[in-house]
This record gives sequence, structure tokens and C-alpha cells, in this order.
Amino acid sequence: MVAELAPQDKDGGYARPADPFRSPQNFAPRAVDGSAPSPTAVIYSGNPCPWCHRIGLALAARRVPDTVVQMVSLEDNPIKASRGGELAGAVEMTTDLPGWAFAEDRPDPLFGQKDLRGVYDKLQPGFVGRCTAPLGVDAESKQPISNESNDLMKFVNSLDVGAFVDRSGQAWEVELRPPELQSQLDEWAALLYFGLNNGVYRCGFSTSQEAYEKAAENVAETLDR
Repeated sequence: MVAELAPQDKDGGYARPADPFRSPQNFAPRAVDGSAPSPTAVIYSGNPCPWCHRIGLALAARRVPDTVVQMVSLEDNPIKASRGGELAGAVEMTTDLPGWAFAEDRPDPLFGQKDLRGVYDKLQPGFVGRCTAPLGVDAESKQPISNESNDLMKFVNSLDVGAFVDRSGQAWEVELRPPELQSQLDEWAALLYFGLNNGVYRCGFSTSQEAYEKAAENVAETLDR
């Protein structure tokens, strides 16, 4: 059962597939207009997904208005969604697996699709693979920004939304990636991703005791850091 839900390596460990829309970007600071008639970007997100939560937190921390980045909340609905993932060897899934679909009151604002598979197919016609969230799309060009959460957090941080004025009248800005700390942040991000963020997935989707124990050991070691 678990092997059908997530790709496995030869030792029974969870093997996360590469993100198909990830490309090297420097995410240089960019000015945005919150009064524009349409958002700069749309981020497709799912509430059950912890990778999506971090994007929501980044948007909230930087006070990015939804007129700049529209975050669309998807349903995890295996009946409505036509594909939610893939078996090892890129065998296409059907409706027996979880999948991301659009709710009636939260439609797809860019392509008018019924589920995330439709969005992936629009971005890459004939796409075969796992249709994962979060997924960021440039609202003007309708080209993918990335479907990797760390990339999308850098994108959110690159948006120049101006200073936030709190109730006391003090203006301040939130910088999630200070230049003087970037190397340390990258080091910790890599450590936390492997040992903890992806580590818990490796625990949950292991199909051998050896793979599970190795993943659990990595999680414990990371928490001890």
C-alpha cells in the first residue's frame, strides 16, 4: 500500500522525485504594484501540506497582500482530482490516490482547470508525473515560477511590498533572508530539509525496517542539533 503512495528506492526508502518546474533563479528584488488589477503571481496551495504552510507563513510575515500574490487553497480530493502522483517508473495514477482539486468557491484563476493536473498540463502539455503543491505561476506570463517550497519562499522574500506600518505608527519591513546570513540560512535549510522536513516523509513512507530506522535516526540527530 505505502509503495503505491510514494516512490521507493531499492532498499525500501522513500525517494522524493525531482521537482519538474524547478530552475535556477536568483530571485532578485522586484518592485510590485499592490493596486494593479491582477496579481503578480498565483500560488496553488493545499492546507494538509506542510510545504504549503511555510509559503503561507512567509506571505503573512512579509504582509504580502493578495492583490500581489494570490494564494489559492486546493482540496485534497481523490474523487475530483484526475491524478495525484505516480508509481515508481512514472506509471500514471488514477483516482485511487489523493489529488489536488479546486473547490467551487475557490476556482482556478489562471487556466480555469478543475484540478492541479490540468494546471500542470497547461504549463507543460502532456505532462506525466506527480502534480504537487505548492506551485507558483507568474500571473502575466502564465509560466511556472517553481514547485519547490524553498524557491517560492525566496520568491516571496524578493517582492518589494514596502514598509508595514503597525498600530503605533512605526514602519518596518521583514527580511526573511538577510544578505549577511544567507550562507548560514542555506546551510540550515539543507540540514533541516534532509533530516527533518523530508525525514518525516522518509519515516512514514518506508517499506523496510532498515529504511525506517535510518530515517528515524536522521530525524533524531537533526532535532539534537
